[in-house]
Amino acid sequence: MKNMLVILFLYHSHAHGASEVNIPKKIICENQNLKLQGSGVRTATIFKIKIYELGIYSKHPNFYDRPACYEITYFRDFDHEDVVKAWNYQFKESSEYAYPDSSNDLIKLKSFFSKIAGQRKHTFTLIKDTTRIYENGVLKGEIKGKDFQKSFISIWTGKNPPTEQLQKELFKTMIKEKF
Repeated sequence: MKNMLVILFLYHSHAHGASEVNIPKKIICENQNLKLQGSGVRTATIFKIKIYELGIYSKHPNFYDRPACYEITYFRDFDHEDVVKAWNYQFKESSEYAYPDSSNDLIKLKSFFSKIAGQRKHTFTLIKDTTRIYENGVLKGEIKGKDFQKSFISIWTGKNPPTEQLQKELFKTMIKEKF
């Protein structure tokens, strides 16, 4: 909880960015100073409606560096049913890594979320073989295993990302390596 309060303080006091969300250049995550390594905006429809902004933080520009923080800040409200559908869709359509316990991990992930209303931020901290999930700085739960991390990361690094533009924005500085 203390780490997330520091992150929220840094978010509001040292922010920059081109969209509605100001992405800080650095955060403290899992008691470590991490740099912004990539960010991008997820849009939908031909009208390019902004859905969320993703910021990826780590010490090095590498998707598989640990610790890492993936921060998703939403621009729109969604009811619980839409949140569940979105995670189902992203893991089915975008994740390129399936593993034996993936359906149970996805059920667990979805149980951490309710509706998204007002400004909401979901933070996924990836450390060694554990992923901690926070909502607005409050720990909602964790998922054990590098398999989940690999599947989660492949949503943005794979052949069918949420949008190609988002992936291009993330790849500007991040290095895609094998897990």
